[in-house]
Amino acid sequence: MMRGETSWFWVYVLVMVFVVAVVPMLLTGWNLIVSKFWPQPSPKVVEAFPLREVLAYSEYRISDLRRLLRNLSCWKANGTFVFIPFKEPLPAYKDGARLVVRNITIALREWPVKRLSQHISIGFWTDKPLMLQTVGEVTIATCYANVWIGVVKGFNDIKPPSRVFTFDLDSALTRTGGSRGKFGEAKIIGIVIIALTRIENYNIEYVDFTHAYIAYVEG
Repeated sequence: MMRGETSWFWVYVLVMVFVVAVVPMLLTGWNLIVSKFWPQPSPKVVEAFPLREVLAYSEYRISDLRRLLRNLSCWKANGTFVFIPFKEPLPAYKDGARLVVRNITIALREWPVKRLSQHISIGFWTDKPLMLQTVGEVTIATCYANVWIGVVKGFNDIKPPSRVFTFDLDSALTRTGGSRGKFGEAKIIGIVIIALTRIENYNIEYVDFTHAYIAYVEG
């Protein structure tokens, strides 16, 4: 390699180092400065009321999930799920504000979470399908928009920080297939909990809705 070619080679190397290493650090530093001096506005709550006002179930701290097993239908499909029903359907979005169930507390049986069977799926069941997809001669329907609680990649929408933790169930973050927060005209009729194991092995000591409330928020 000639001297001129060598010089350009090292210029190229330095440019690549700058792009790959220095630029991300600068952007990270800038994001930290922006978040510190120009924090993002908190979501605005436009309406809020206790969850117990809409739950069609009198027990707010639930230990025996088997008592909540119900047969649910979605289009032409049926299945048995842990279901906490609402007294009446609620819209996922109201005048541009989205529904969030705040202050749900879950106590895990096993901690820390490691295996996929220890993960929990919690979400909303709707009065009409959120997705109808035909594969060959089979049509797949789902009325379930959910998040996963756990640590395995792809199943870690919410990472539990401790054995007992409190979180918000945000309709905008719930997933149906590859979409999130897409409810269309469907309304929410209750909360569903599932896991990738038999009901007696669910990694849940109890679910507590005592201090939970529904908020419609903007932002």
